[in-house]
Amino acid sequence: MDNTEINSTSKKDGVRLILRDDNVVDIRLKDRHIVTLEDLHGMRDMFDDFTKHGEYLPVIAVVGKGMSMTKEARHTDIFAENDFKITKLAIVISSFFPKLLSNWYFKYVTQPKYEYRFFEKDSDAEDWLKEPVRIAK
Repeated sequence: MDNTEINSTSKKDGVRLILRDDNVVDIRLKDRHIVTLEDLHGMRDMFDDFTKHGEYLPVIAVVGKGMSMTKEARHTDIFAENDFKITKLAIVISSFFPKLLSNWYFKYVTQPKYEYRFFEKDSDAEDWLKEPVRIAK
């Protein structure tokens, strides 16, 4: 990836959030990282900073293998608490169990208004993000 980091943050060396020069928010969770409530709030604050001028952005979220969440983080619907300005969300998860849980979470808990899809490879997610946003009817 030849993108320059415009803004970035790291939380506990397990979460990286970057606004790339192509205006895609890139979220990376390292392998075996346990996402905390502090991580979620840090990501929310950075995303708010990226969209402070009201623009909506595409997001790619790459989940590391063996990633998990604390009880407090699991019980916080961070997406419902905050109006994220997202056009599309591409989620890259290669492990079966996290993919199953994420799919359930997005389908039954969060139900975002923006498009989202799960992918096994970064390249497929990047290609999908380049496609035009479908307008809901």
